[in-house]
Amino acid sequence: DFGYTGGQLTGPEKIVAYSKDTFYVCDAGNDRIVVYDSYGNYSRRMTDQSWKYPIALAFDGPNLFWLLDRETGTFSLYRTDGMHLRTFGPQLMGSSESLLNPSDLVVLPGNRLLIADSGSNRLLLCRIIYGQK
Repeated sequence: DFGYTGGQLTGPEKIVAYSKDTFYVCDAGNDRIVVYDSYGNYSRRMTDQSWKYPIALAFDGPNLFWLLDRETGTFSLYRTDGMHLRTFGPQLMGSSESLLNPSDLVVLPGNRLLIADSGSNRLLLCRIIYGQK
């Protein structure tokens, strides 16, 4: 608000509570994630050169989150410290269509990820397989 220390938000798309003391905002217009404390005070920002329009994120356990980028049609796994672990899309195994204008995602029980792909008018259910490279 008003260009305070963290800078002005441009196109905020999604707000997600990480804990009772922290929440993350997808500041899509600035190609970043902004982290705030429970009082709304700026804590830090996260950026990645690959982000073009980070529209949604969902936490996957205590130290991981998935980030969905609408412009690139990709979704990526990150640690909460900002370390990139893996990127998927826009073409997904088992689907003949690339992600086209994805808009949201949610982590479901049983290691599943649900992605809303607004451009293709569909929901994609992905199974998450964790393991070593």
